[in-house]
Amino acid sequence: MKLFNNHDNENTTRSRAQVGIGTLIVFIAMVLVAAIAAGVLINTAGFLQTQAEDTGTESTAQVADNLNVITQVGQVGFDGVFTDETAANAPENSGDADKIEELRIGVQPAAGSNDVNLAQLTMQYVSDNEFANIVAGHNINDLETISNNISIFDNGTIDEWDQTDFENRENDTRAGGDTDPDNIVAVPGEASYVVEPVKASDDTDVIMTENTDRYEVVIPLDDTQTAFNYTSALGSDDDNDGIKQIDFSTGSPVFNRTAAIPDDETIQPGLDLLKEGNNVELKITTEVGAQTVAFLQVPDSLSADADKDTVNL
Repeated sequence: MKLFNNHDNENTTRSRAQVGIGTLIVFIAMVLVAAIAAGVLINTAGFLQTQAEDTGTESTAQVADNLNVITQVGQVGFDGVFTDETAANAPENSGDADKIEELRIGVQPAAGSNDVNLAQLTMQYVSDNEFANIVAGHNINDLETISNNISIFDNGTIDEWDQTDFENRENDTRAGGDTDPDNIVAVPGEASYVVEPVKASDDTDVIMTENTDRYEVVIPLDDTQTAFNYTSALGSDDDNDGIKQIDFSTGSPVFNRTAAIPDDETIQPGLDLLKEGNNVELKITTEVGAQTVAFLQVPDSLSADADKDTVNL
């Protein structure tokens, strides 16, 4: 009987030992799982913290590194149909002064803002019948010589104008990071803006660095003024006097001194002129993503305003 009892006790002891080992294995596994889970949680928490910090920094920049619109005016201009024989005088003396040909948006840094680069703005332009994304105009200094046969500032011959060369040079893009206001110019056929210093700590660039800086963002609504940069220079030569149309519709350039400029045969405007009563929503986004919205409304009547006058919008 004793032998039987001893054998039974021995089996019981072995069973207990096996249960103890199994429990230990389960415990160790649970500890490992918990450690892995803790590591994952720590990594996730660190990632979320970093992401939150980055988001907070970006949000702070978007709120702080902004600009304020302080003035918004429009320049009254002619309707784009030339009647004078001399191109240089056409803007002052022809057409009906009943439309807005240029928007001038006065801006300053927002309170507490860091530097704001006005050459890196993007603007969403929505009028009653038009939508456009507006960027800074590019430098067209390369247009000084537009073919082997004519230098636009030297008044050379125009017998063999190279249209391809003209178009390629016209489309040269502004060098990235260029903040010289003289190198930001309106581009024919594109929705673009230029920047003019009003009161700046450094008027040789377009970066607002001080709270007292004041600039105007200028949006031409018709390329007529830019076109005159070409024609007025050519007009100083007797052979080229009065050229006011460059027509590429026939496959070769045709220079017209007298006819009005049809919309489908000339360098196209980037944005339409604004008429009386028109409305515009202009959303300005800075380089860091901060946004400011300006609402512009053309007065119901511009008939009493002379050509080149400015009106509040």
